[in-house]
Amino acid sequence: MLARYKSPSRLFTTSPSSIVDYTRVGRLQPLFRYPLSCSRQFHGSSSSKMIKDLKTIDEFHTAINEDKIVVIDFYAAWCGPCKVIAPKVHAFSEEFTNAEFYKVDVDEVSEVASEVGIRAMPTFMLFKAGQKIKEIVGANPAALKTAITSALA
Repeated sequence: MLARYKSPSRLFTTSPSSIVDYTRVGRLQPLFRYPLSCSRQFHGSSSSKMIKDLKTIDEFHTAINEDKIVVIDFYAAWCGPCKVIAPKVHAFSEEFTNAEFYKVDVDEVSEVASEVGIRAMPTFMLFKAGQKIKEIVGANPAALKTAITSALA
């Protein structure tokens, strides 16, 4: 596969493995970018224990009425703090196997966000048998871990 690189003095074609072009700032900068499908995205990543994406209000009501502890991550795709805490939420879903983890994109499923009163992202809510146990607003992994641990105790 050939890629095009930009030089201050010329434009030339070379293979991606031989990057030899320097721009004005002295760094290598190809004209192409890797597609988004190549990037690691934790909100959509596959793992041994998936964080399930709730797409409708009916799925939300079914999820919160489980007898297990349910942790729901209310996030937005454009939210920086949501992206920062996403790896921690993924790790918690692997660590706390007695709890079910779900996520809700507040822009896609706004009726769920308005029903539970989401004011900021990320917001984490813990439910058991339809009752809200705890709410954590903001990207605070320590508070989230404490809430999950106390809910499971």
